[in-house]
Amino acid sequence: AARRRAWEGALPPGLGVARALEQAGIPEGALTAWLRDDLKITAHIDQRFTAAAQPTREQALTYYRDHMDEFAVNGVTPEFAAVEAAVRRKLAGDRRAARIAEWMGLLRARAEIRKLR
Repeated sequence: AARRRAWEGALPPGLGVARALEQAGIPEGALTAWLRDDLKITAHIDQRFTAAAQPTREQALTYYRDHMDEFAVNGVTPEFAAVEAAVRRKLAGDRRAARIAEWMGLLRARAEIRKLR
């Protein structure tokens, strides 16, 4: 139910559920199954890419040194220890996004994709 509400909320203004389903060629009854599959895919992506994207302390420190300005507050750059968790989250997120983009590129190269308006 929460996933359906999120999906409905992401529809472009003026595009109702019935019209979106019609454009996609999806009967109303199949929407729940589609959303369930979407949740499974999301869980798979999290499992496959999140763990692999976790940086070591050294990688996080290198990232911090190369991007210190991103972690400055009011012109003051904190010590690495104070922002290590934030650095790790940022680096892991960047790495995860890059791995997913690479994977999606490989999938797109093998498939025919139609975008709905």
